[in-house]
Amino acid sequence: MRATPVHDDGRIMRRLDGRLFWCRVQGRSPRPDEPFARAVWTFADLVAERPVLDLTRRKREIAIRACQGRMAKEITRDLDLLPRTADQYRARLFRKTGTHNKAELVAVLTSLPV
Repeated sequence: MRATPVHDDGRIMRRLDGRLFWCRVQGRSPRPDEPFARAVWTFADLVAERPVLDLTRRKREIAIRACQGRMAKEITRDLDLLPRTADQYRARLFRKTGTHNKAELVAVLTSLPV
């Protein structure tokens, strides 16, 4: 907020009951010279438009790398996995998201129209 008095992003947050949800966070400061002295923040629940997938840490690591455009060999090398293990995780991701290939998986994970 030092560069611009407005902040806007989407992020996963945790409810008091522990459930995760997508949230749009917007912040605005009326004082560009001291943006952190006073700011107005809004939080919008986006769960209806963008549900959160309940993924294990390993599935999330693989999904992140798939969205970064990494190939299967790169993912196995990055995460020190055997190729067959990485394939099994990817297959589980496809089943969980109802997708059939990497392009569809990335579209679902980034909320693009499939």
